[in-house]
Amino acid sequence: MTNYLNVTKQRVIYFDVLTILSAIGVVSLHSVETFYSFRLDTSWYIAAFIQCLFSFCVPIFFMISGANLIGYQTRYSTKRFVEKRLINVFLPFIVWSILWYLFNGLFLRYYDICIIDFLSRLTYGQIEPILWFLYAIISLYVLTPFLSLLATQKKGSLYLLGIFFLFFFSKSIIWLPYDLLHRPIPLLLNLVEGNQYLAYYVLGFLLTKKEYLKNIKSRYLIFMFLCVTTFTFLSTVYLSSQRGEIVQSFYIFSSPFCYLASVLLWTVISRIKFTSWSSVWIKGILSVSGCCFGIYIIHLIIQRIIQQLDIFNLSNAFWFLCLIPINFIVSFLLIFILKKIPVIKKLIP
Repeated sequence: MTNYLNVTKQRVIYFDVLTILSAIGVVSLHSVETFYSFRLDTSWYIAAFIQCLFSFCVPIFFMISGANLIGYQTRYSTKRFVEKRLINVFLPFIVWSILWYLFNGLFLRYYDICIIDFLSRLTYGQIEPILWFLYAIISLYVLTPFLSLLATQKKGSLYLLGIFFLFFFSKSIIWLPYDLLHRPIPLLLNLVEGNQYLAYYVLGFLLTKKEYLKNIKSRYLIFMFLCVTTFTFLSTVYLSSQRGEIVQSFYIFSSPFCYLASVLLWTVISRIKFTSWSSVWIKGILSVSGCCFGIYIIHLIIQRIIQQLDIFNLSNAFWFLCLIPINFIVSFLLIFILKKIPVIKKLIP
């Protein structure tokens, strides 16, 4: 029988809580795809608020990965690191790419099934948009041995802080006015954009080494998070209504407001003393967290099937709000069951 008190001492439980919140966020964002059909009605306003509220979801995934993997040399060798990434990520990436290709080709009839077409789409990331995260995270894994080597140096955190600010300022602070003014982005910024999530990846590691907001009480951080979300929402609605089209500048992952919201949420959750929680709660958190990557990959299949059945009118707020918990719960139960099957569980990240 698992001793969950010992688990809380050996595992960073707040990573699991952040993982669950991020998975809920991803399901929510995809459930409100009607947001991208611009119109000024109640359903669109609610969709826009959800879009802004959960802007942290994918950045948090990158931050957790960086926090777990940068500095891995203190736990195991680079050979072991590569083996674990191949087994835990690359193999599932190939298998789920095949499954998504078959689903989109045979069920949704998006394209004709062909091995040459599959290889082409796999190479250029054109099988299914949801898989973009795996392409991005694999590219970060390639950089991780170098980042981990820096982390072990005497001034490792300082070096990584420099990398963070380079990508943060070039892709976020400097980029924002170009985007708002519809000006062409300089070549240097385009080069940096090639790995724009490196900043989040490094940021996750840095936040585990030092709490940069330690002098601010949690209740004020929560208030700041709500203020950032509200500002992002109001700015998005105002500029979109002025231009007659969706303005993404304030809520997309590269926005400075998204960085701020992610850091605020991370800091608040990291302060919670999970060692005082009952084993029932810890067991539940670990069970859901362990299924979240699978939920990320599979939830759009559930949503597409529901859309094909024409059960919900997802342009209506009532129905897309219903879809969020239904999709999350169904996806969780399906992944939870699949992970009980010895061979299949190795194919679920």
